[in-house]
Amino acid sequence: MLPAADFPTFLAACRRRLDPADFPMVKTAFHDAAEATDAWFDTLDLAPADTARLTTAVTGWLRDHTVGCAPAPQAALVRLRAVQAALFLSGIHLSWRPDALGPDPARRLLGDLTGRISVRLHATCRTDAAAATALALHLNHPGTHFAALTLADIAPDGSAVRGPTSGPSVQDAAWRELAGPEPVRIPQHARPLLAAHLAYRRDQGAADGEPYFLHPREAGRDPQDVLRAAIRRTCHRLGLDPPWLHGDDCRYGADIGLTARRPSWMSERGLRVTWITVHDGLHIPRPAPPSLLRNGRTTPAAATP
Repeated sequence: MLPAADFPTFLAACRRRLDPADFPMVKTAFHDAAEATDAWFDTLDLAPADTARLTTAVTGWLRDHTVGCAPAPQAALVRLRAVQAALFLSGIHLSWRPDALGPDPARRLLGDLTGRISVRLHATCRTDAAAATALALHLNHPGTHFAALTLADIAPDGSAVRGPTSGPSVQDAAWRELAGPEPVRIPQHARPLLAAHLAYRRDQGAADGEPYFLHPREAGRDPQDVLRAAIRRTCHRLGLDPPWLHGDDCRYGADIGLTARRPSWMSERGLRVTWITVHDGLHIPRPAPPSLLRNGRTTPAAATP
């Protein structure tokens, strides 16, 4: 069992508490994820005050490339701590509140779109309901803005979804996550679900610019409400009850001071990202990435001229 220590002391706690034979694997996974995060962050071009774009970028990195695609909950926890440490050295604080996620918070990091759920979706519902439910489970919101997707937005093999480039305000987190600068990457096991509905729409004669999701009875009508209902029915059939499908009585509950609880991939995992340099006036010098050495120790990598 991995320790519950926060990211600044996570590796030190692992060294103290884990079996000596297990620690090197955790350390290697931690440094691999941290160095990958450093390389990814260096590719971004963000203004320090642009928290909305920062959140969108970090969400995609966590969901599609590190934490969300981890093979197991404990691996997801190691990757999360590594991403937190790497971002902190770049002046970004990625906070995590595991207390609100139940007795096994690391499992909640992976989400509900598992391989088993994808197999069941193949067998239990229409192609549109299966694709919409898979995408909703992956993004953690109830099909918001799915009606804006066109056939051209879906990769032919279902591996990615690139949302429309224009739409609601950037303050709409669900829109930002769907229509971010990078496409949403779909897990391998769920890709046939999106590809199957794309093939179905192609078989209907739809072109690239036409809607990916249609109203089942009236082709020109907005399918948003029907999609939401289909996602809810499908989730209940699968035995899933994600909080983002609950109505306004839950979303505006008194336990959170009558403040709307906005569904998003980050909020469902208790994650929040902020700029340290903007809010605290703190500048943290960024060291060279560590190199893994023998005897379980690290030293700074050699500087390049």
